Amino acid sequence: MVVIRASGEEILNTLGEEGASLIEKFASVIGYSVEADAEGLRVEFNPDRPDLFSLPTLARAIRTYHGDDAEYKVVDGHVTVYVDRSVAPYRGNFACFVARGNPIGGNLRALIDYQERLHESIGKDRVKAAIGLHDLSKVSPPFTYRGLRPDETVFTTYDGSVTGTPESVVREHEKGRQYGGLLPPGVYLGIVDSTGGILSLPPMVNGSKSRVDEGTREFFIDITGTEDKAVKDAMHLLAFFFLSLGYSLERCKVSGGSSLAGSFREMEVSGREVKRIIGTEVNGVCGLLRRFGYRCEEHGNSAQVGVPPWRVDVMGPVDIIEDVAKSMGYDSVPETVIMTGHFGNPQPQAMDDRMLRELMVSLGYQEVMTFVVTSQSLYSGRSYRGGVEVVNPKSLDFSVVRDRIYLNLLDFVSRNRRYGFPQKLFEIGDVVVGGRQEHRLSCVAVDTKGAFSEVMRAYEVIRDRFLGGTARIREREVEDMIPGRSGSVRIGDLEIGLIGEVHPETLDGFQIQYPAAVLEIRF
Repeated sequence: MVVIRASGEEILNTLGEEGASLIEKFASVIGYSVEADAEGLRVEFNPDRPDLFSLPTLARAIRTYHGDDAEYKVVDGHVTVYVDRSVAPYRGNFACFVARGNPIGGNLRALIDYQERLHESIGKDRVKAAIGLHDLSKVSPPFTYRGLRPDETVFTTYDGSVTGTPESVVREHEKGRQYGGLLPPGVYLGIVDSTGGILSLPPMVNGSKSRVDEGTREFFIDITGTEDKAVKDAMHLLAFFFLSLGYSLERCKVSGGSSLAGSFREMEVSGREVKRIIGTEVNGVCGLLRRFGYRCEEHGNSAQVGVPPWRVDVMGPVDIIEDVAKSMGYDSVPETVIMTGHFGNPQPQAMDDRMLRELMVSLGYQEVMTFVVTSQSLYSGRSYRGGVEVVNPKSLDFSVVRDRIYLNLLDFVSRNRRYGFPQKLFEIGDVVVGGRQEHRLSCVAVDTKGAFSEVMRAYEVIRDRFLGGTARIREREVEDMIPGRSGSVRIGDLEIGLIGEVHPETLDGFQIQYPAAVLEIRF
């Protein structure tokens, strides 16, 4: 999930006095969650709408929904960029544009936050795309994107913390150490202006020469990467950000790369397909789509739809029809009884799960359901034995198939600390270990005292009711558990689970301040 935060002052300046109410009402249309706190609003999005991942772009979408449609116009500019052949084997995809307007002021923080969200989502942590923001008034076009020698012109990073050759900057600066591995050893890429000054070292760090600040009103934006689509998507999303602030947009003259498209993508949507997917005739499809920023003309029983360049989530007519349903409101879709000629019977495993579920509830545990595909961050510093990772995740929050459930439960507790303790949770679900799927029960108890006795009680009841009383606990060290206070659950020589008290360092990582214990058994 992607979270943005907005203070009351930011909302007031962006959407007026009714801003908070407008954001909450639009949530029921788009499908995101909103929580109010002392600082303002916390808005949590699904990862499929990167065009909304900032307050300015969200506000632009809300204003469009209420009839204020901003003109999307791109003009030819005078900034020229040459992409040298030396970058082709490494990060040969390049795109850029220029944005001009009022000094960015307090929106600079929103721009940098949006840049980082795009790095994480579209750019896959800069692997596929990395973004550079530059103050155009401080540099001298034309620019050249090329390979650099390790000992080339001295370069000062944007924060002034490191000054040196490209080699020393990559070695000494935090961003250089973090992202230097995205290029082969000894390879350095740079964007250089006509005076020979280095603007940035993609995909790592920008320079002080072109550093942006609250007074910047002319932006040169570059995107470099390994995948053409990711680079272009990031470019159009950033263009939408500046459009949302009222900036004018200019194409660059690029030799060997891409610049902004001024046209919308054309797709045809038939009335027959709309009825098939939504389940009812829909009148005024174009009017409904214009509320979402589309351009649309009706032709008989079909509509010719122009998809905004920043709607990178729209891949086909089905996505457009989904927006038709959102615009009309799901409550407006008439209920339909789905006819089926068959009656189902529960699977044996489902029956076992039901009995387990009733047992855990009777012991005072609350059931939760977390995602089987989860975040790689849960395994930071831990061994991962699942063997299944998502190659091209939409979001890093859903990038690995879990090999245990209790990490998800501890993460759930961490996210719900404000509801107080004790907390006793359980989940029945699947994991993958060594490429093989397993069905498990996991429970976590968090309390100021007696956490282990709670999971021990659950183990004893499960042992007697489901395992024929034959299971035993054998002491062994378990990852994330306190040495000497953990063990494996076994039937004979077969290990079927684990039990233990969670190590304080693990609890600190989840920001849990009270003792916790876990039990996890595969069935």
